[in-house]
Amino acid sequence: TTASGGPYVYETSLMNPITRLSAVAGCLALSTSYVASLYVWKGSVDAARDDPNTIRKRMISVSMMSLIAPAFTFLFLDLSKMSSVPEMLSSLGRLIGMSPHYGLFSFRPILLTISLFLGPILMRIIDKINGVDHDLMSLGNGKLLCLRNFLVAPISEEVVFRACSLPLLLASGLAPRPAAFICPLFFGVAHLHHGWDLVRRGFPPSSAAAAAGLPR
Repeated sequence: TTASGGPYVYETSLMNPITRLSAVAGCLALSTSYVASLYVWKGSVDAARDDPNTIRKRMISVSMMSLIAPAFTFLFLDLSKMSSVPEMLSSLGRLIGMSPHYGLFSFRPILLTISLFLGPILMRIIDKINGVDHDLMSLGNGKLLCLRNFLVAPISEEVVFRACSLPLLLASGLAPRPAAFICPLFFGVAHLHHGWDLVRRGFPPSSAAAAAGLPR
């Protein structure tokens, strides 16, 4: 049995039922763990997010979370009693909707994420042709910023906040459509830490709270 959640197709027959409260707790655990991984490095609390060393460390952190999150979802749904490792890996891929078993369906989330960046990228190309430079590319760490913003962050966020969170909501009995709308709320929760960063940079708390409440 399969269910479609956004661009994903999930193998719902693999999911052991869980309560709605457990699903929310699991999604919040993924969200908070993702953010916490950014601050495990010494001095990271006070470090500027666009500092080259901070960018490198945080890319390592979220890359590790992209590996940990699928295992967390797999264990959270109590699917670790498979007979062999290949069977476990196959089941994990089908559980999070990212498996060759689904053919082209597995590429839909990646194509959707890429499409969101086509507009800004096209505008930057046009500006570059017209001689307009942007801070992003004029900085010495411009390549690192692009790697973070256009590759590492979108992929890791897609894995943690969509591929690994939606199965928890579906396993709680939510239909695919409401689950797809509820899932981004946990992504928004993960961005609340930006409020603290804005306050440290001198923004009023009310403005920082409003800005941090929206995904950046």
